[in-house]
Amino acid sequence: LPICFDEAAEDLNRAIAMKPNYRDARLSLAGLYIEMDKKDLAQEEINAVLKLIPGDTDALKLQEQTKE
Repeated sequence: LPICFDEAAEDLNRAIAMKPNYRDARLSLAGLYIEMDKKDLAQEEINAVLKLIPGDTDALKLQEQTKE
């Protein structure tokens, strides 16, 4: 994988570590994990968002992509 994917994931994880309820960072990380074919990790981030915001439409859309 290109290094930029790994670096982006590290940056997003740092942001989430500082602000665990950072919805947009979690969704971005989930999307990145899907691109990296790490669907289990993507689902963890999606679950965290859905715990914060049940029924979040963006999270649910990403969740569908983890099942493809």
